[in-house]
Amino acid sequence: MIFATTASLIEGYQIVAYKGTAQGATFEALLHNTEAMGANAVLNICYDNAISPDTLFHGSAFVIEPKEWAHEMNSKPKNNDQGLSILGGNNESR
Repeated sequence: MIFATTASLIEGYQIVAYKGTAQGATFEALLHNTEAMGANAVLNICYDNAISPDTLFHGSAFVIEPKEWAHEMNSKPKNNDQGLSILGGNNESR
């Protein structure tokens, strides 16, 4: 699956690597070019026939992944035997 947007980011995801400018004469060709570059997202998509008659769609190809905090928010807190919620770290009684 290729994420595609005219925006410069996708909420809940972080950019891992920039792969270059993807382009295509059709939107489908743009997505194929993005995938061929090893990216899973194309951001800042533009339609522009001023570049050349053969290249109408272009955008920035990136590898993106979910932000770490999104994983942490979706995980359930652990319960210790005293009924306290622990999200991480060491919970030693003193």
